[in-house]
Amino acid sequence: MRSTGTACLFVAVLALAVAGVARADSIDGVIASYESGNQGTDITIRTSDGRKHVLWFDNMKKPLFGGTALPWCPDFPCTGWPKALVLNKTRVRTFTVKETVGGHVIQTPTRIVQLP
Repeated sequence: MRSTGTACLFVAVLALAVAGVARADSIDGVIASYESGNQGTDITIRTSDGRKHVLWFDNMKKPLFGGTALPWCPDFPCTGWPKALVLNKTRVRTFTVKETVGGHVIQTPTRIVQLP
């Protein structure tokens, strides 16, 4: 009887874990805008087909570029911005995670790499 209870508990935990897993994705394009606020930062990626993807991240969980977290940047340009990232010019691949929070899908950048 005890192993059945343990198995049920394991299945329940596994189901919750699968339901809560964030979906990873990537977007290729250029950084069109980057603006930091008090709690988070909006970053807009424009793809080659003209679509704009507005991403948001918590200022405590900044995406990495070249192994370094992007800076807090209320006014652009700002101190610490990587010289290799030129707005509206440098082609990048932005790795994102999509999560459902409070019934809303939020797309958050985790890492940005420069494309050739």
